[in-house]
Amino acid sequence: MKGISRDEMKAMPGAGSGLKPLMTAVMCIVVAAMSLMCSSCGGGNRHVQLELLHLDFDPPMIDFATVSLGCDYAKGEGTMTVHFDDPRVVKSMSANDKKTAKKLVGLLLMHYDLRALAKDFVEANYSLRVNFPESNNEKEFLFTPEEIKEVSKYGLSEEELDREYLKAAVEFENQLCPRDLGNGVTATKVVNDKKNVVYYFQVKNKAAMDSLRANADSINAQTSMRVDQMPLPKSDSQKENDYVSGRIRPNSISRAQKGLILRFYSGSPKKCVDIKYTKDECYCRLGWY
Repeated sequence: MKGISRDEMKAMPGAGSGLKPLMTAVMCIVVAAMSLMCSSCGGGNRHVQLELLHLDFDPPMIDFATVSLGCDYAKGEGTMTVHFDDPRVVKSMSANDKKTAKKLVGLLLMHYDLRALAKDFVEANYSLRVNFPESNNEKEFLFTPEEIKEVSKYGLSEEELDREYLKAAVEFENQLCPRDLGNGVTATKVVNDKKNVVYYFQVKNKAAMDSLRANADSINAQTSMRVDQMPLPKSDSQKENDYVSGRIRPNSISRAQKGLILRFYSGSPKKCVDIKYTKDECYCRLGWY
């Protein structure tokens, strides 16, 4: 199934249900007004302004992080403040660690919600100042237009970017493994194989693993179950109601033409229980975008 861009989704039949017609109408009016205001601007400057307006109206939903965007149009310099869900990744980053900063910013700019902005920055010859508040002494890095072009992999097709983004996202996720999810469950690694992204979860409690094994068929039959509704394996004595949490959104996985497998094991990963979602289920039914 081919990934669908934000613009294509807006043009889809039924996209105007509920409040959508009003929201779409307001967006069109605002964008039209902005277009008139920017008519005297250079083409590149205008494209940057319109895309930032779009992202302000429809904020990006980035895997792993929350971003705040801005721009100094007089200087031709965009700004991005990044708050990672797990700040460990930037905590010890030094002021000279541009290599790590490039990997992190590349991951963000390859995300489908920020690709258009990265492209506009390159074509308008804008630089980008990125701030990491959780790093020691709040590190800040300036990226030139050429560096933005490099890290965002400017020039690749949407399909190629989907694959490159997923590859980088899996690498990033593995940097923070093992990750304790509670209830004696640990996310140990993530594998990007030929047809699926596979999350490995180690379950310490034997009773919880036995319960999951006994109910695996019924869980797999519930194709409408969202990933964030998939309960963590737990024994009957455990009362917590926590859920499996992978930080790569299923929509990012389906865009790369892959399915998702949640693989639970106790001793050896070879003796596992797999909860499987096809790429179509990732895109249409998981709802975790």
